[in-house]
Amino acid sequence: MISNGYRSGFTRLELMVLLAALIGVAAAVIFNRVYGGPYRNWIDIALIVAAIACFTVACRAWAGKWKACRAGKERRRREARTAAIAEEERRKKEQQRQVWRKSRIDKAKSAVDRLTEQWRRAENLTEEAELLPAHGETPEEADIRDVMAKTVADLAGQEDFIVAMQQAASGLEEIPDDAALSAAVSEVKGDAERRRRRIQRDADVLQESIGTVKILRERKKAEALRVAGVIHCLACGFGYPLSNFCPHCGVRSPEKLTCARCGETYMLPVHWLGDAEKTEPLHCMACGHPHEGI
Repeated sequence: MISNGYRSGFTRLELMVLLAALIGVAAAVIFNRVYGGPYRNWIDIALIVAAIACFTVACRAWAGKWKACRAGKERRRREARTAAIAEEERRKKEQQRQVWRKSRIDKAKSAVDRLTEQWRRAENLTEEAELLPAHGETPEEADIRDVMAKTVADLAGQEDFIVAMQQAASGLEEIPDDAALSAAVSEVKGDAERRRRRIQRDADVLQESIGTVKILRERKKAEALRVAGVIHCLACGFGYPLSNFCPHCGVRSPEKLTCARCGETYMLPVHWLGDAEKTEPLHCMACGHPHEGI
């Protein structure tokens, strides 16, 4: 048996030499018994000593080779165990590396997703701003529309950048070097976050401007109706010329009240009051002064 240069037994030549020596000793014993004469006993002793010496030498050689074989096997087991431990450590490090890479890439993609979501909000607000009619504007509305126009113009060039950010985030997984990946992720996250804040500011400006324009136009509409002698029912919201009852739902029309102390004017929903006798006076909603005669 031969393994890694170590033999656990005799080689064929060694066995042949040992067998020849044993055959020679046996032949010498037989020859001595036949032709030994008066020296037979001494020759037997010499042959026994020679056989013992030959056997001892052979056993010592076999024991040395057996020990060397066992030492080689033990060394190979240690090497295999060390290699297995090293492979396990390498596998764990590679697994940790993949988890780290995925975490970094996911953070970059999340930043790009937040940017895309903010851009969609800005797009919706842009469409809403473009649908607002421009005719019959007051100077205040015109100033607000100028701000909206500048904001929309600033948002117009953002789409190409967002597409580039999405492509950059999709290509991060193809970067093999960890240092290059970390640098690319930091760059994508930083650019996406800065642009998201910029788009959010523009979207907030658009949302506030649209709301302000709508409020101004509702006020202008209400004022036009008031000047034209048209009121709205406080029960159903139907608009109609001044009359005692709403032609749509039939409840009493609101009464116009003016505070004697502060001059605040508002419409009183008398259909809420009913016909029961009032034990407590009504008060002005601006200063709290009691109204008399109600």
